[in-house]
Amino acid sequence: MEKLLGKNIWEVFDVEDSRKVIIECTKASRALAELKGVARNIPLSDLTRNYISTIEAAYISELEGTPVDVDTVFKAAVAVEGEYPKDITEVLSIADAIRDHSSNVPTQDLIVRINSQICKTSSVFRSGKNGPKKTDDNGNSIPYPDARNAPRLFNQLLAYVDSDTGTDELIKCIVALAIFEAVSPFEKHNRATGAILFHMMLNHYGLTDGCGILLFPTLVKHREDFFRKLQFAEVSGHTEAWIMFMLGMIREAAIDTMHYLFTISLLAEQIPEDTSGLSFFTPEIMRIVYGNIYCKSSMLIESKIAERVTAMKYLKLLECRGILQSEKVGREVVFRNLALYNVLLNKA
Repeated sequence: MEKLLGKNIWEVFDVEDSRKVIIECTKASRALAELKGVARNIPLSDLTRNYISTIEAAYISELEGTPVDVDTVFKAAVAVEGEYPKDITEVLSIADAIRDHSSNVPTQDLIVRINSQICKTSSVFRSGKNGPKKTDDNGNSIPYPDARNAPRLFNQLLAYVDSDTGTDELIKCIVALAIFEAVSPFEKHNRATGAILFHMMLNHYGLTDGCGILLFPTLVKHREDFFRKLQFAEVSGHTEAWIMFMLGMIREAAIDTMHYLFTISLLAEQIPEDTSGLSFFTPEIMRIVYGNIYCKSSMLIESKIAERVTAMKYLKLLECRGILQSEKVGREVVFRNLALYNVLLNKA
């Protein structure tokens, strides 16, 4: 990574656009365009973004080296703050950042704030003459560039995002992710921050919108190739193998995400029939019951839908219908949406 010293990033990373890259890029771009069309037309699209960001965050954490149980993350999203360990709360912060910032323009200030949001502390660039070493999935050591250069290289990366290089925008996203991994500008959670930047770039270039894309479950499935091709790009500066790999992963992930959306769409069409005759089942209650895999009575109370006793009665009636299932978690009772659980977690 000493190649990065004193040079512009795009002088180091050779952005290759061979014929086979162009063909694969066309396939991946077409799959993303199809995903955008599906996302715009499904019911519950805003709620679906919540599901997708939570699942995506759990798999980002796994690729960062901290596997978490996705079901536990969904439970933690409705729990009292402080009841879950740090790794779970960090995943929720990653999910919040994906959901809240994917449509924002990437800037240094925003990326620093996102890293701070994940770390739950003020974000800092790496310090010291010699940066620490990171490891790939096989435990092989990859040196960071000198920490003194991290802020400069980070600014160059953002300049690359905004530059008009003539490179296809999807390929720019893929190369930018490799650059962020190489630079690793922060003390902690570089991979998670880079993943969020990647989602922001996809949205910024108009490649995704609405529900986004479930990319990291696919990357976790192919983690050995992910680390091997990323390391080669970081060390050599040659990006063709990395670009080809990521284009294939994006295409696969877009197709998988469409399957999620189609299944959720079928679930949404079933809601009126499942809740027929329940006069209390208003759109406001629907958004709570279907806004997360888990809900609880306090959510109805805080939304001023019902008082404590009535709120619990409503949820119990939905449990009798087979829509919800109660479960004791710590000191409180939460209700699992069985259909959502089967759709999301049986696939996650």
